[in-house]
Amino acid sequence: MEIRTNQERLDLRQKQIDVLLAHDITKLYCTKQGGCILLFSKDTDFVPVLEAAWEKGFEVFIAKI
Repeated sequence: MEIRTNQERLDLRQKQIDVLLAHDITKLYCTKQGGCILLFSKDTDFVPVLEAAWEKGFEVFIAKI
């Protein structure tokens, strides 16, 4: 997979990816786009944002890997 950006170099670290994913999940439930979230993760950092999505009426599924 190749990612192209206007920046010369895009250097994403693990925590940045986690923050971006949490941001995207928040955006989904705040704008009422979709109704189901399926996350494959072995990490529990996403529990608060997934609980918030569930409270907003989304179906939430976590597949622990």
